Amino acid sequence: LGACSKKDSAAPVDELISLSVEPRSAQIDRTTSLTLRAVGVSAKGRTLAVSYVVWTVDGPATISDAGLLTATGAGAVTVTATAQGFEGAAAIEVIEPGQITIHLVDINSGAALAGAQVQVAKEDVATADGNGTVAITGGSFSGPVTLTAWVDGYWPITIVNARAKNLVVPVRPVEGPSPGTF
Repeated sequence: LGACSKKDSAAPVDELISLSVEPRSAQIDRTTSLTLRAVGVSAKGRTLAVSYVVWTVDGPATISDAGLLTATGAGAVTVTATAQGFEGAAAIEVIEPGQITIHLVDINSGAALAGAQVQVAKEDVATADGNGTVAITGGSFSGPVTLTAWVDGYWPITIVNARAKNLVVPVRPVEGPSPGTF
């Protein structure tokens, strides 16, 4: 009789091949916190639990060992998670409380609409910069707001109950149908 051998029945290890941070990008105001998590991906495409994460922050914020990001001021924040030789990062924008940023673009081309006028709630009217961006601060924008935007050659647009702090508003040229109120 020949010798019998038992084959190795251990399944191959599903090793970590990349690391990311979720959410990958976000906008928060200076008075809030955000929980981030490190997410691993295996060679087989599976999501893996990642332990022993080292968090680092570049910008006006701090982060706990558990991934709780706390803003300390306004500005751009890069959060990096490092685990098992891999790194993942997230881009967080911290804004002042009561700030809303509106980006006005042509609905057809996506081109920025410099010089557009925007009024949020009953605040003063602000003018978009060369990138079609208006940042309005000092209002009470903690909940939904109503904003109206207008620029020469385009239909005015009103958005009711806007909830985002960072809005992209497509504006329709006058030759198209009126967009109405959203």
